Amino acid sequence: MNCRCKRGPFLLLALSLSLFLACEQGGIQRDLRRMMSKQVIMPSMLEKVQRDSVLLCAMDARAKCIIYIDSTECSSCKIGHLPRYDALYNLLKRDYSFDLMVVISPKAKEREWVIRQLQLSMGYPVYLDSGNRMLTLNPFIPQDNRFHCFLTDAQGKVAFVGDPTWGDKSNTYFLEVLEGLPGTE
Repeated sequence: MNCRCKRGPFLLLALSLSLFLACEQGGIQRDLRRMMSKQVIMPSMLEKVQRDSVLLCAMDARAKCIIYIDSTECSSCKIGHLPRYDALYNLLKRDYSFDLMVVISPKAKEREWVIRQLQLSMGYPVYLDSGNRMLTLNPFIPQDNRFHCFLTDAQGKVAFVGDPTWGDKSNTYFLEVLEGLPGTE
């Protein structure tokens, strides 16, 4: 009898943890399904930061791998991790009719610092979304930053969600989906 009483709290904790994880998993699947059913609308004009220039540019209708960094994330941390996308940028530029778009929505007080850091460290263009228009136009994008890297076709429909630099499986699946998109080869 004594033994059962001691296991009771542990069983209750295990059951509670299982229910929590199941609910979280269900939420992730729901967010993923919702995102995959939507069309991403890019802001009509973004600031393109590249080397020594910051230019206002319009978005074209091409397939895109979008990496979105919103103002709630640590800008300096994320900028420090952007070089891991160099190989992906070079591959996409060389082998596909496709854009890698890193879109950063910095806090107003960090804007100039972010521009300087990007100009000093990046070998490819990065786009600034100073007014958080990306999330305003696409309220279906979850706050969870695991959903902030995604592939769209030329019409903006989400075809893949996840960061292809996370590992070999993610990269392989990303490339399979990319090769299946019309007009990207």
